[in-house]
Amino acid sequence: MEQEGIDDTAQAAAAREARELEKAVVDEIRRDGTFDTFRRRVTEEVGQNEDLRKFVANAVRRSKTLASRDAGRMKEKELVDRLRGEMEEAVMEVYAKQVWDALTDESQ
Repeated sequence: MEQEGIDDTAQAAAAREARELEKAVVDEIRRDGTFDTFRRRVTEEVGQNEDLRKFVANAVRRSKTLASRDAGRMKEKELVDRLRGEMEEAVMEVYAKQVWDALTDESQ
């Protein structure tokens, strides 16, 4: 099937070349440490964010899991699993926004 003068074989080859180039670029930034440096900077910046810390602290204080009668009798793994189930989506949403803000901050 042809699309705008390019046959399927040429499109497939171009897509394959683009994927290979993308992989080569990612491999190189991993190999030279750029990716680790970038990840560390973003993680540190977001980890120091007071708004995120306050959000997590408030989420823990309002936790239905921790307020339940069974909380004191739960094993650590069960307690952590229940807390994760209760809070993970909301915390990750806020965390993702903070990461995005750090990534798009042009002052850095």
